[in-house]
Amino acid sequence: MEPTQFSGEENFSSKHLEQGILLFQVGRHEDARKELLLALTEEPENAHALSILAMVQVNLDSPKEALASAQKAVGIEPDISYYHSVLAITLLDNNDKSEALKSAQEGIRLDPDSDYAYMVEGHIYTTMRQWQNALNSAERGLAIDAEDVDLINIRSVSLSKLGKRDDAASAIDTALHNDPDNAYTHANKGWNLMHAGKYEEAMLCFRESMRLQPGNEHARQGIIESVKAGTIIYRPILKTFLWMTTLPPNTTFALIFGFYILSRFLRVLQQSNPEYTPIFVVLQCIYIFIVYLSWTASTMFNIVLFAHPIGKHALRPIEKITCGISCTLLISGLTSLGILAYQLATSTPSQSLTYLALCSFIMVIPICGIEDRSEGKWRMIHIGMCSVLALLSMGAILLPESGNMICFIVFVLILVIYTWTSNIKSFVSSR
Repeated sequence: MEPTQFSGEENFSSKHLEQGILLFQVGRHEDARKELLLALTEEPENAHALSILAMVQVNLDSPKEALASAQKAVGIEPDISYYHSVLAITLLDNNDKSEALKSAQEGIRLDPDSDYAYMVEGHIYTTMRQWQNALNSAERGLAIDAEDVDLINIRSVSLSKLGKRDDAASAIDTALHNDPDNAYTHANKGWNLMHAGKYEEAMLCFRESMRLQPGNEHARQGIIESVKAGTIIYRPILKTFLWMTTLPPNTTFALIFGFYILSRFLRVLQQSNPEYTPIFVVLQCIYIFIVYLSWTASTMFNIVLFAHPIGKHALRPIEKITCGISCTLLISGLTSLGILAYQLATSTPSQSLTYLALCSFIMVIPICGIEDRSEGKWRMIHIGMCSVLALLSMGAILLPESGNMICFIVFVLILVIYTWTSNIKSFVSSR
């Protein structure tokens, strides 16, 4: 679903407004913006022009400007459902999901017969991973317009995440019948096939989606994951990731926290039952390995795309950089670990080499996290944090014994605090 579409209402009070809407509908967003600004110079209080301008600004990745335009439109005409739906879209684009949902629901209250309002509400629920609520919104909207492709797509996504794959496939077929050239529907079909483990068929759907809409992020991610799924080692990791997307954010967070508590409990058991130490050590190593892969596997396995004729074009520059750095660090860590194993068998292991191995493995985690941050201040903050960690790791490796331990402790503390803070922030913003 693309919530940046035009509702279909017509209110042309000037040629500039009419031209702006037409340009928006054909995807010429920069030209549409110019025409709409000209329309607003003639009628600064034209709420309809402001709402369409907000949609254009969303497409131009100008979330703050889009929100301001939508808020002004609602301020001028607060009783129009469509303007509240547009405001909801702009709030969502600013990652304010709770307020976005309130605005979408206000749009429904003002016009209970607006399928567009239900579509926006359903889309917000999908971003919150509240799949049953998203399904309910889609079905209410489809009761008004049974052929609305966006609502059918929301319904199919929700059904897929709720484990009803056959119903989801049927809904997708209906959507494709109504609009065979809808890029989102083809991508949606691909993800449904991914959940079913049909990776090669999914790739065909993602490629068709990209052909219809080259900038489709939903399809681009699908191509990346379907290529990586060709690696047998990555498949169980992918299945786990896909399964976790079916869970509400609070359940996912509870699972992560629960595994942490379990690891601490195992440590306590180990101390009280030293005779079972080897078993507890193996279990803790498995836990650490699983957690490590959950943070790093998606980025590190991007390396397989470099040799793929289609996959190599799907990666963004930042993804290529983080993959290259992560794999280099992993090689450094494994090499250091191999040398340490040899030293341990023949002599005293090097402390600097120990820190090199530890820092190399640990640094992969924040490096992999760079591409998960949206462009802007949060990505720059994350890159800044990585730079500080890199300096501290160099201190741990190069400084004499009196300073290297302090650098390593600070290194670990910063990473732990930042990681937990980021997880909590993501959990709160997803609610």
